[in-house]
Amino acid sequence: LPEGVGHTAFNYLKGRDSLPISCQPKAGRALLFCNLDEAGEADVLTSHQATAVPGAYTKWGMNVWVSDSSQQAFAFTDSTHKLRE
Repeated sequence: LPEGVGHTAFNYLKGRDSLPISCQPKAGRALLFCNLDEAGEADVLTSHQATAVPGAYTKWGMNVWVSDSSQQAFAFTDSTHKLRE
């Protein structure tokens, strides 16, 4: 993507310059952050959004959720997608 577009913006987290933290996408890189606070509760400061990309470009993303406990009970299922035991 061209410089300045398609960032992941963390509007509640401020950098050294007091501006919101924004991460530019780059092929082969990953953005990893913990969205829980020390008590294990959701950390609203990690709320984030993808910024727009021009019409001629496409931004692809992938989420990988890492947990220290099973999340299988929270999986969505329907007639075509069944939980694996």
